[in-house]
Amino acid sequence: MYPHRIHLRGPWDYEPLRRIEPTASCPAEAALPPPGTMRLPCRWSDGGLRGFRGVVRFHRRFGKPSRLDPHERLWLVCEGADAISHWHLNGHYLGSHVGPFTPFEFDITERLELRNDLRVEVGCHNLTGKPVLRGTLGPEGGLWGSVAVEVRGPADLTDLAVWTVFDGQRPLIHADGLVRTFRPALLELHLLLEDALIHRQAAEAAPGTAAFRVDCPLDAVRPRCWPDDPRPHLLRLELIEGAVCWHRMTFALGFRSTDLQSGRMETVDLLEPIREAHQLAQADQLGRPIRLRLPSASLLDEEAEGQYRQIVRGLAHHVSIEAWVVSGRDAKTLAARLRDWDPTRPVLVEA
Repeated sequence: MYPHRIHLRGPWDYEPLRRIEPTASCPAEAALPPPGTMRLPCRWSDGGLRGFRGVVRFHRRFGKPSRLDPHERLWLVCEGADAISHWHLNGHYLGSHVGPFTPFEFDITERLELRNDLRVEVGCHNLTGKPVLRGTLGPEGGLWGSVAVEVRGPADLTDLAVWTVFDGQRPLIHADGLVRTFRPALLELHLLLEDALIHRQAAEAAPGTAAFRVDCPLDAVRPRCWPDDPRPHLLRLELIEGAVCWHRMTFALGFRSTDLQSGRMETVDLLEPIREAHQLAQADQLGRPIRLRLPSASLLDEEAEGQYRQIVRGLAHHVSIEAWVVSGRDAKTLAARLRDWDPTRPVLVEA
């Protein structure tokens, strides 16, 4: 079953490289902390580098998965690196990523060897002038999201967004994203709710990426209405070629009535990588509605806008989010973008 994930958890070697922001207690000429070992994922403040503001190199060796088929591809994935990271595999530069909350990946199919050397340089948020969405995280750093190698087939799904709409009468599931293929294929996209097929459509067969959109009404389904019954419905997206499933993604969904009056609810800040948002998953399961405050929009350029878009699309399936909350100099502009990315929720602008 694809994707097959091989986690690179556990001990990584680390070495502080330089300070970025000297403090009274740690001036620029102060000696760097010594190298050590850190169990990842974690923030480096929890792994022996509390108070350090600078750049740290993380190092991990791992082997190549055995018995790979010719059609299989290998991806290096990270759920979150705070805040700017640069990735090298076996001496080759893979790329960089900005922003602590959002996942990213690199195709390493042609780079992987029998024994592999992975090096990641991570800098805290003021390493460059690039806008980084931090919110209340503070001057931290580290590989705080899971790192893994994924074995995938020749076609997969990416940039996924899933949410539900329910007017009290007719539930609807929305899904959109990209189908990515590496060879010609006759593909179908299947949606299954509680293992029952509810939708199927042809998907792009030419190599490259192609967008898809699904708006699937559930005429024969009587959904559980959240939060009175918070038990989740499980939605599965499958990318099929013949009898083979090349990619499978599962989402826990709820159906919140648009007539629902939630009354008092708390406002919480985004404090985790979006694919590891345990706080939101717990709120879903407990039937606890929240307003989710996004990091302050102090500089909304193209790169920052892309980070916000990925956050909102990645969290849209959490039924506990009743509204998005934004603040900062460019909050009104961001609010307009949010209403396009998620038309099902209100956006509240804080002064």
